[in-house]
Amino acid sequence: MINNELKTNPVSGTKGGKGSYFPMGRIHRKLVVDDKGMPSEVIIPWNEYRQIEELLGLDIDAAARDDLNQARKDREAKNNSAFVDLDSI
Repeated sequence: MINNELKTNPVSGTKGGKGSYFPMGRIHRKLVVDDKGMPSEVIIPWNEYRQIEELLGLDIDAAARDDLNQARKDREAKNNSAFVDLDSI
């Protein structure tokens, strides 16, 4: 998880992942333009990039993706035996 990796929430400045999370309404960016003044690239802080990556699910490995896909298939097939009751964990 990103907050564990960074140790400090970059938005609120709090330690240990407490406080507000990346609000997705504000991205600190630098706009790079071409010779015609048209936007060509955006530079964002690394910690904001990692948060966006996590929010989009781009940080999960192939095994986790496979598990999520199987869970979706089980849910669509109403295969309740594939899941555990939350009270049991």
